[in-house]
Amino acid sequence: MSNAPPLFNEIQKLATEQRNPRSMQIDTASVRDILEIMNAEDQL
Repeated sequence: MSNAPPLFNEIQKLATEQRNPRSMQIDTASVRDILEIMNAEDQL
């Protein structure tokens, strides 16, 4: 059983709140690569 509030448990199941495998390394990417990742995601 989780100690998280019920709303958090519900929200974390939403697809929009899941990790995106296409941007998993965004924190180590260059600015150009980050912008390319973001633009590619906007096209989906």
